[in-house]
Amino acid sequence: EHPSPPRSLRRRPAGRVRGRLPSTTGDQRGRLTSNQPSLHETQCGSLPAADDPGAAGRRLNFEIAAIEATGDWSSRRLEELDRAAIEAFGGIDDDRSLWRVVDLAIVLFRQGRFEESEHYATIAVTRYLDLGADLYALWAIAWLALALVHRGKLEKARDLLLIGISIARRSGSSEGELMMFWAAMPIALDLGLPLLTARLYGALVNGPSSRAGGLDRDARTLADEWLAKASRGQAAVAIQVAIRAGAEAAPIRLVEALPGQLGGSRAPGVAPVPGTVLRHGTITPREFEVLALVGAGRSDQDIAAELFISPKTASVHVSNVKAKLGVQSRLELALRARDLSLVSDAR
Repeated sequence: EHPSPPRSLRRRPAGRVRGRLPSTTGDQRGRLTSNQPSLHETQCGSLPAADDPGAAGRRLNFEIAAIEATGDWSSRRLEELDRAAIEAFGGIDDDRSLWRVVDLAIVLFRQGRFEESEHYATIAVTRYLDLGADLYALWAIAWLALALVHRGKLEKARDLLLIGISIARRSGSSEGELMMFWAAMPIALDLGLPLLTARLYGALVNGPSSRAGGLDRDARTLADEWLAKASRGQAAVAIQVAIRAGAEAAPIRLVEALPGQLGGSRAPGVAPVPGTVLRHGTITPREFEVLALVGAGRSDQDIAAELFISPKTASVHVSNVKAKLGVQSRLELALRARDLSLVSDAR
């Protein structure tokens, strides 16, 4: 059973502008939560009065935070409140509800309803990435990966974490990298990989990403518990060597090890080459480059800078490639690029 997520990994975007997500550029670029107070800190200091404008939504938030504070993330009442909050924020199709959609995915995961959890987490990740709010997608990616593993979709879970690490690295978000390690550690533990669990612990506690701010107390407690479970039946020296190796390892390599130790590397996909006629058209050399960059977790702005084109042109290329490959979202496109073995994570 996975415990509730640490507080530092559950903070939500604080601002909203006309029902859209705030920009992740400018002084927020590369920072996932440092300027974003938690829900409890910003909205739940006291129960709002019934005649307060917007009181209904704030009362929902207050009740949700009260249950979350008890750690009862599998509560049926919490599920009901999360669904009500989604509707209060305009329904599942409104961007303002995305943070509650992820909360619902977490509750369903804790209830063992992994298919439903995957469904809601996928909605959140897909929309965040399509909005260009990549940093906000990271915490949803972590929970989607956990749901996928419990449904036997190991390679897709691994690819999601690799995309998440790519986003965190290019954005300079150390907390984002820690989030991916946090999601990978219980996955490795559940899959019977104690030494990989210990290496991930080393990256969490002593690796380069941890030095920028480190884990908060709740997260460290959970990591210690997972390490204790991984250490059972293992030689103490082997665990210590693995921890040291994790602190020195490249982040991408640690997550790549998840499926690699489950029975070998995946069979390489048959990658299209420029000029290949696909079901929906012919992929051009430029679109081929764009597809590989999307698979590496690049935003339209990053693609534009790397290929010396405008962000608008990059966006058009992304739309064209989606149409030609028959996919609907940026998430699907990124996963398709990785399935076709187009992505070099060293880039």
